[in-house]
Amino acid sequence: MKGLSSQNAALKLFLVASGIFAVNLCLKLIHLGSQDIAMDEPFTIFWAQQPVSEIWALAKNENNPPLHFLIEHFWIKLFGMGPMSVRFPSLIFSSLAAALMFGVAHRRFGWSAGWGASLIFTLSTEQVYHSHEARTYALLSLLTVLSLGSFLRVLEDPRRAGGYLLLGLWNVLIVYSHFLGIWMLLAQAMVAVIVADRRVVAPRMALMYTGILLAYSPNLFAFVLRLKSVAAHPTWVPKPHWTQLYGHINIFWNGRWATMAFLATVVLGVAWGIVRGKRDFIPSMEQAPRRAWTVVVLIFGTVYLGIYIQSLCFTPAFIPRYLVWVSIPFFLSVSGCIALLFQDRRLQLGAFALIGLAMAPGFSLNPGNDRDHRSMMAYVKQWQGSRSMVVLAPAYFDKTYVYHANLAVFQDYAHWSAGVKAMGVHPVNGFSSLPKESLEAASRVIFVDADVQSVYPGNGIREGLEQQFHLEESRTFEKEMKVWVFRK
Repeated sequence: MKGLSSQNAALKLFLVASGIFAVNLCLKLIHLGSQDIAMDEPFTIFWAQQPVSEIWALAKNENNPPLHFLIEHFWIKLFGMGPMSVRFPSLIFSSLAAALMFGVAHRRFGWSAGWGASLIFTLSTEQVYHSHEARTYALLSLLTVLSLGSFLRVLEDPRRAGGYLLLGLWNVLIVYSHFLGIWMLLAQAMVAVIVADRRVVAPRMALMYTGILLAYSPNLFAFVLRLKSVAAHPTWVPKPHWTQLYGHINIFWNGRWATMAFLATVVLGVAWGIVRGKRDFIPSMEQAPRRAWTVVVLIFGTVYLGIYIQSLCFTPAFIPRYLVWVSIPFFLSVSGCIALLFQDRRLQLGAFALIGLAMAPGFSLNPGNDRDHRSMMAYVKQWQGSRSMVVLAPAYFDKTYVYHANLAVFQDYAHWSAGVKAMGVHPVNGFSSLPKESLEAASRVIFVDADVQSVYPGNGIREGLEQQFHLEESRTFEKEMKVWVFRK
């Protein structure tokens, strides 16, 4: 009878998690292809289509290790590189993360907390945005859920060898997804020392980390090279201001209204406990939920503050896309806090409903990426002729331009330079890089300025063209895109 009841409970959990997955999949699928392929997506697609050996070598100069590129590589082989196709893995990863959030929160804090954690995740516009982007961040969020769930299991049963193997697997995949994933490993090591029986956990964790290091050794040299490169040539990311510490919390759940709703909920919970005669702020419950909540709070705080301090002292990385995965322990911390403050399930659901309502005004199923490349391409095309040349700046914008202008050339990566040249396209970072013979032969120059001034100030491209040509027309398309049309 007990076994049957356990099976029914497991089936119920599976059905609820499956429902959460299905809801996320359907909601996020609606606008999957609405936004133009833009920003870093063309770069991902361009390299993902290449041989595995080339993808592996890319890690030496790229901010992300190769795991997501490899997943996209095999996906593209099967389904092509259309916008919906290349984004579909991120859609799957994000939907799975929502379902697993329910499982992790339910196991530690109860049904209401499971629903609440998955609700907050589902309503997070930042998570929706990255479920629509062919980049690694949705994968990183999924792996963070899996890693946190396994870490909590290890702390529950520290003598079970299988728990460390599973945790080690997720952590290997995390550091193969993004270099900042190292913060999750550091946080777990620190928390294990603080909250666990060190005599039992320490040797097993040390063995697990040795295994992670061995598994990561093929990419370790690339990681060291990338650290040196970043130290020598800082990225475009600015150093954070202290106000971003709470600003990014607001971004996690669509604005300050959710933050205010949560703080109000905490105040009400504490007041409710005092009225009922509880001496401690968190009502007495069994030890396990409190311990799990302490763990996820410490994990969140260590990773979040660690990346902030790193951004001040070494290389800045405190921006929304690099932090979106850190919202996972934050949402779990919130769900655990509400579960601990209110033992009554109706009060818990009411608290989550309040936060959900506060998130609603900032929720979007189609968050924009501030890019309108299709309109820009149509404008460029109307000016192109037999003696026209297109100048792209910065040079790395060539992947985005060619993806939209000529997919056949984009796919012919083996003859990339020749194909781009045959299109009459010249990617440059400064005027001095433009070939003089091409300028002399051109009757019209179309300068596509993808905000080159912000990364290469003093590039002199527009000024140089104005000296040799007459400005015929210009048009601004979106946040950072302007096209200048010059003629002889």
